[in-house]
Amino acid sequence: MRSAEGRAASKSRAGWPAGRRLRDASSAGRSAPPARRAAAEWRAAGARGLGRVAPLETNRRLDGPWLPHCATRSTAGVLRLFSRDAIGGFGSVSEGTVIIIGGAEDKVRDRVILNRFVSLAGGTDARIMVISTASSLGAEAGERYRAIFTELGVTSIRTLHAVTRAQANEEKTALIARDATGIFLTGGNQLRLSSTIGGTRLADAILDRFRHGAVVAGTSAGASAMSSHMIAFGASGATPKQRMAQIAAGLGVLPGVIVDQHFQQRNRLGRLLSLIAQNPSLLGLGVDEDTAGVVGPDHVLEVIGRGSITIVDGTTSETDAWEVRGHRPLMISNVVLHSLSSGYKFDLRRRERIASPPLRALPRRALPGGVPGEAASS
Repeated sequence: MRSAEGRAASKSRAGWPAGRRLRDASSAGRSAPPARRAAAEWRAAGARGLGRVAPLETNRRLDGPWLPHCATRSTAGVLRLFSRDAIGGFGSVSEGTVIIIGGAEDKVRDRVILNRFVSLAGGTDARIMVISTASSLGAEAGERYRAIFTELGVTSIRTLHAVTRAQANEEKTALIARDATGIFLTGGNQLRLSSTIGGTRLADAILDRFRHGAVVAGTSAGASAMSSHMIAFGASGATPKQRMAQIAAGLGVLPGVIVDQHFQQRNRLGRLLSLIAQNPSLLGLGVDEDTAGVVGPDHVLEVIGRGSITIVDGTTSETDAWEVRGHRPLMISNVVLHSLSSGYKFDLRRRERIASPPLRALPRRALPGGVPGEAASS
């Protein structure tokens, strides 16, 4: 039995105007944790009866990226907390540029890829940080890139070879990264890199600088570590097989993809196909040596360098990966595969090629008598 005071309080609350109830709910929500605040806003919007109820249709686009069943336009901001954009993927906020390099980039002649990195980082005014944690050469790898970037006109270059998580967690290390306009991850062993700096202050600083406009580049192992799903190690071969590669958590600079490097040179198509068969929501990027993909804030990948980038799209694929045992070959069918050379561009979000390099006219061969003719064929 409730007391008379309790019954009076209940009656008083029941008699509150709707507007007052909503104001109190909103006030309570502002001081509550985000999840509770979102729930309060949801209830308040529902009580007001604002907004038009969306049809019973999944992923209908209204104000937000996507809305579930029976969502209202007025609650799009609340639902954005639970959208695909909020939990990762290509919708994540990014203002910087990523460069994934397939390894063995030209360091002596034209240096097309390294020149692009320096240019995006600010040219001669760039502040570059080289992280050589992945390399077995230790600090020597960082010094090698310091010399290269110095030759390209950069005067502010810092190198770091963190070998322990304690070093990667030092505040002074994170401060160096937060001051950089360009961060370069060398090659080596990507698992050494991710297990040493993943989840540390240094990793947080790299992501923070990227979100504030810095360019983050990685070559070989450094390229693989860019994604959220990273190839830790695996076997070579053209045929996809079960257990052909092992996945680990990467740094998450470029989510929604799996990056493989030295792709054509080390015959790695099979393992990328096997991973896409098991993870069809991800986009496979196989980068050849002396080749790079430059991905800007618009999520458009531009191919530069001497080789190609192989893109594996498993959106419509079918596979028997779930039932194959041991290390046997697996079936994957209806995969979309792109092979793009320098100058071509690919929209990672739409999963389609969006532009071609301009066609160059063939030189015209002069015929006897000075009359121009068609170019000779070979």
